[in-house]
Amino acid sequence: PLVSTTAERGTLFPTPSTNQRVQNLETGSVERYNGSSWVTMTPASTVVVNVKDALYGATGDGVTNDTTAIQAALAACTAGSVLFFPAGTYVVTATLTIPVSRITIRGEGAEVSRLIGTMATTTHSVLVASSLDDVTITDLGIGGSHSWGVLISGGSGHRILRNRVSGGVYRDGSGSKGGGLFVENASDVVVDGNTFESNGVTDQSAWFDILFNYGTYSVTDSRITGNHCKSTNADINICTFDCRRVLVQDNIVTGADTPSSPGTTGGYGIAMYRNSGFSAANAGEHVITGNHVYAVDGTGIYVQSMRDCVVTGNLVEDSCSAQADTTLTVAGIALHDSAGCVVSGNKILDSGQSGVGVTTSVTNANKCVVTGNQIENCTTWGVCVRGVVEDLMVSGNTIINCVRDGVGS
Repeated sequence: PLVSTTAERGTLFPTPSTNQRVQNLETGSVERYNGSSWVTMTPASTVVVNVKDALYGATGDGVTNDTTAIQAALAACTAGSVLFFPAGTYVVTATLTIPVSRITIRGEGAEVSRLIGTMATTTHSVLVASSLDDVTITDLGIGGSHSWGVLISGGSGHRILRNRVSGGVYRDGSGSKGGGLFVENASDVVVDGNTFESNGVTDQSAWFDILFNYGTYSVTDSRITGNHCKSTNADINICTFDCRRVLVQDNIVTGADTPSSPGTTGGYGIAMYRNSGFSAANAGEHVITGNHVYAVDGTGIYVQSMRDCVVTGNLVEDSCSAQADTTLTVAGIALHDSAGCVVSGNKILDSGQSGVGVTTSVTNANKCVVTGNQIENCTTWGVCVRGVVEDLMVSGNTIINCVRDGVGS
């Protein structure tokens, strides 16, 4: 974010998180909070490494295996470098491991600069960054047949911008998941303006367009904005596990399907989970706003075991078409085992279950608010409340032409 003065920085970030970055217009520098003080980040000089340079020899002809050439170009990069892919189709058969922090991987546009991963080992991802900071991947098409198109593990300041990612049809090394973009154990990550499509395999679970974290490590203070996620075989289009303070805004989300038959868990458009129970205080504080979620088999927007999340100003259409309302909440927008969350100002149309669902299986899910939503043409309740839900406020919602207009359980 931009701050006009050092004083404004202190006002906006009185207790900044470690690795929080700002651009200070007063000093003209980018500053990072290192855990105890703000420090100025000194940019390295920019060196452009062109993968088609004769020194490296990538062809981009869509036929030649360019893996070795691109790996050589990567090895030539230092902090501050730009690895440039001119227009072309680059075939790779092994993971391209990004070697240094403060590097930009850039094409001429996602439609003309394309990396095609035809992996010899199906658990391989195309682009991988591990324990680095400030990695930018932009204006590339990433396709073929691979595990993850992009995998980021660790660090902060990463930017994934204006790419088109497809072809995540194999499981990763743990054998449990795959898809478009996977980020774990990182902070200050921005995923903006990308298109995700054709990720996942029919009738299998744990496929994602975008996945933040999966298990032990958290992603914090990050943004998923302005993306088009439309993989029809994705189990969940956009998903976070055990994360904190993630903004999910202005995305178009469609196509998520259940793994096999109606009644099977899956088919969520946007899902924000805590994977290991409600008790941890470090999961939640997400904002989910301005998204358009439509034509998904399960819940449009799902928040589970989270605290202090805001779901506002979203349009959810044609959800819950192939998932039964059994153990987990199934609705256009659903809260399960969550506390202090607000669902307001959303429009929910044509849900195959309830418009908004609030359920709990624990005793400390409380103080949620459902207000000012427009709910139309749902096949059960406008608002469904189930379990021991305490201190819930439901007010000012407009509920029209639902099978059971009103609030029920």
